[in-house]
Amino acid sequence: MDAWYKEIDKYLEKLKTVTTEEDFADILKSQENWKKFKDSEVEAVSIIMDKQGTMFQNSKVGMQSGLIKQRALFLKEFYEILS
Repeated sequence: MDAWYKEIDKYLEKLKTVTTEEDFADILKSQENWKKFKDSEVEAVSIIMDKQGTMFQNSKVGMQSGLIKQRALFLKEFYEILS
């Protein structure tokens, strides 16, 4: 997950260089909204998976990592379109 978070940070910095201040502020707002969504999804997955036992912990981490990966790839694609 750490590697995907680094990708998110990297592409946010890159997006800052190819957008106006106003547009980048909107991107940051979107990022904050995404974090709230991610936290809600992680909480829901945790509640369900924690009831399933220890075998499901790997699945839980995989689902969480998938959310972060998806965001990183979205930001990368967005940057590539704009640059």
